[in-house]
Amino acid sequence: MKKDIYLTLAKELIKKGNATVFFPRGGSMKPFIRDSEKIVVQACDIYGVKPAQIVMFHADKRLIVHRVIKIGDSRGGTLLTKGDSSYHFDKPVTRAKFLGRVIEVEKRTGTLKLDSRGAARLSKYMRIYSVFMGNIVRVLTVFTPVFKKKSHRMKDFTYAVLYQSLYFLFDIGIKSCVTKPAADKIKVKEDE
Repeated sequence: MKKDIYLTLAKELIKKGNATVFFPRGGSMKPFIRDSEKIVVQACDIYGVKPAQIVMFHADKRLIVHRVIKIGDSRGGTLLTKGDSSYHFDKPVTRAKFLGRVIEVEKRTGTLKLDSRGAARLSKYMRIYSVFMGNIVRVLTVFTPVFKKKSHRMKDFTYAVLYQSLYFLFDIGIKSCVTKPAADKIKVKEDE
């Protein structure tokens, strides 16, 4: 019941064009978006979304925030999405399920504006890396008997090891794109 109300309210706020704040749970978008970091979602048309951008959509009565890997059809009416640290793709996102695009992430060290040139470049690298890592796990699953026997635990472990190998580089890149909070820039007047 609560999820239905929350989902309906979120959809209505975004549809009205409001930039809406959310605190997504989970680690599927690490390191770009960590568990419970504040994000700002702006309404936009699905046809204006580009690969590597981060979008919000709903599936199975849940709100999901994942990266666009590919525009599904020639008219741009569907999106292929994936979490940065997931090894599987989501079901295609249609216009009916699409809610908006993430424009800002509030990190502990400041704000990451996703429209900035540095963040856009980093998003493109994350998209390539995410697809590459997912493909490695799929190839290992097909060609390695150990993966066939161990199933998801082994895939998760291998993916985690491969992902962590370059994780710190993306983390450094994200930190370089973050702008400091405005409160740090304000000079306080001293009483005379």
